[in-house]
Amino acid sequence: GHATGSASPLNWAEGQYLRLAQSIDAGYNLDTPSVVKAKYREAGPIVGSGGKCIDDANAATSNGTAIQTWGCNATAAQSWGWSSGDGTLRALGKCMDATRGGTANGTPIQLWDCNGTGAQEWRWRRQSRLVNPQSGRCLDLAGGNVADGTRLQLSDCSGTASQTWHLP
Repeated sequence: GHATGSASPLNWAEGQYLRLAQSIDAGYNLDTPSVVKAKYREAGPIVGSGGKCIDDANAATSNGTAIQTWGCNATAAQSWGWSSGDGTLRALGKCMDATRGGTANGTPIQLWDCNGTGAQEWRWRRQSRLVNPQSGRCLDLAGGNVADGTRLQLSDCSGTASQTWHLP
């Protein structure tokens, strides 16, 4: 549907519906775009296959740091915030990024300075997939391996458990 006065449809994540309900309860004017379309999703763990969390290896902040899965531990390395405005997933002040702007299957995922490129854009699809629109591929747990330290990559969207993620 369209918000009042909107020229384009809204693409809402589940957290935005909650914010809309909270806005209605608080009596906000729903014609105000900042209320209707929440900009940031609450930061927290993104949980995948085997109950493992998406993790910034060693909580490092260097460009090129591997993004992997690890047992959930409630650290900043596993606290990801999603911006519906630019589609970025952010942790420790940096963005989740497809290495060298790659679009091929198997492209590793890394941490990088946020730069507004398509390599850092992620869309929440079908209630459980994170899709990189530049590549049309899904965030994937390499080989479906649930061991700690397994690197994340881009892969053709298949709907398998290795591509199922639950946002905070």
